[in-house]
Amino acid sequence: MANAKESLPKLLEVAAAGNTEVVRAKRKTMKALNLHDSIEDMLITLGNAYHMIRPLAADRASSNLAIVRNSARSSIARCT
Repeated sequence: MANAKESLPKLLEVAAAGNTEVVRAKRKTMKALNLHDSIEDMLITLGNAYHMIRPLAADRASSNLAIVRNSARSSIARCT
């Protein structure tokens, strides 16, 4: 369990960095295996939790960041 003194934004930053590495490793493996597909989501099961990794991409030129973030939050809220 994380130290109670650690801030949530810092913990989320660390989790995001770790999850980014997981997705990068999987994409590298897929490329090595010559798999021409995309990752929909990844599920990591822990003793007391599920961690769903779902890569989210949006075009900066045509997307509104606030709407993208709100959409991601809404998806998460529906799961809890």
